[in-house]
Amino acid sequence: MRKTNLRSMIIRAVSIVMLVCVGTGLGVGRADDLTDQVVDNKKQIIILESKIADQQRKIEQLKLQESNIENQIELLDAEKDQTQLELDAAQMQLDQVTADIDGVTAQIDQTQKDLDLQVEIFKEHVNDTYILSRTSALDVLVEAKTMADYVRRLEYQEVMDDQNNLILADLNTIKENLTEQKQSLDEKRSQLEEMKAQVVAKQAELDEQIATKEALLSQTRGLQANYQNIIDANVRAKNEIDSQIRSIEAEIARKAEEARQNAIDNGTDPGPATPSRAGFIWPVKGTITMNFWESYPDWMLRVYSWLNNGNARYHTGIDIAAPSGSTIKAPKAGEVVLVRDFGSSGYGKCVMIDHNGVISLYGHMSSISVFLGQEVDQGDTVGAVGSSGFSTGAHLHLEFREKGKLVDPLSYLP
Repeated sequence: MRKTNLRSMIIRAVSIVMLVCVGTGLGVGRADDLTDQVVDNKKQIIILESKIADQQRKIEQLKLQESNIENQIELLDAEKDQTQLELDAAQMQLDQVTADIDGVTAQIDQTQKDLDLQVEIFKEHVNDTYILSRTSALDVLVEAKTMADYVRRLEYQEVMDDQNNLILADLNTIKENLTEQKQSLDEKRSQLEEMKAQVVAKQAELDEQIATKEALLSQTRGLQANYQNIIDANVRAKNEIDSQIRSIEAEIARKAEEARQNAIDNGTDPGPATPSRAGFIWPVKGTITMNFWESYPDWMLRVYSWLNNGNARYHTGIDIAAPSGSTIKAPKAGEVVLVRDFGSSGYGKCVMIDHNGVISLYGHMSSISVFLGQEVDQGDTVGAVGSSGFSTGAHLHLEFREKGKLVDPLSYLP
């Protein structure tokens, strides 16, 4: 594809050089110089375009990589946010358990105080009981006012003993329960602290991964900027070469116009619009710059040999140089059998007309004024002269075919 584009550009330049050589007698050495300049410049442009395309591909790959890294960072950020929620939840649980432990610890302390107080009371009661036990039953009986009083005193002593024992037992039970509850909370706090440590470690790991991805992202964007700088430099170089080519082609075109005018002055331009014996007229007035089946000069053959993979080309029609936009007329009545734009290759904008078995072809047009299947009369507008396809410099490439074989258009024209 690149070689085809190069061929397209070089053929255009070569066409102009041919006009100059044929019309002005420009020396072969001078033509070689101009051709070499054009060929070398076109090759440089192809190389630069290849480099630009290569750098563009690298930038596109880096953009894909950049997008992928951004997506990974986005996923890591989302995971980090989720981890932060888990950490916040663990911290809330840890705070609640710590508060519960503080509360239970306070209850244990208060229970211990109550237990200590009750023990002191119990000690006093035990002491009283001991003193009382040293008193003989006869003394108790003597001190009692009545027998009922004596029985009541003994019962009171027994009730006090039982009550003290119950209080001590209850306090011990409460303390044991609170101790067990505190132990359970301590275990839960240890679990929560371990879970928090794991979440914090996971956060640190995510932070490290994000930092690595961001560094890679920065590196990727830096490479994109470097490649873009290279592209910009290549584009500037290409534009400079394009400018040089335009200057050379402008000079060649100027000399080609001089050649055309000289040909007109010498009477070698096509004749008036008088039909030939075959009934054809000239489709456009201008200067014939290349004849049918004319072989290229020796200095041109090496160029076309390179352009056509070693096969030298012969001209398949005649070239008529004319100002761009000049009207192209139907040389004879017929039916339009082809309307096509070949783009930058071949004939460019092209039309074919069937004149009852003889087909005429018009190439390199700047515009087309007919449509497929249209019946045209002699002198109807077919299109306008241009320089589309493999061409530089406005001219009409005219071909004639009879029974599918190429024939010399001049054998049909007046």
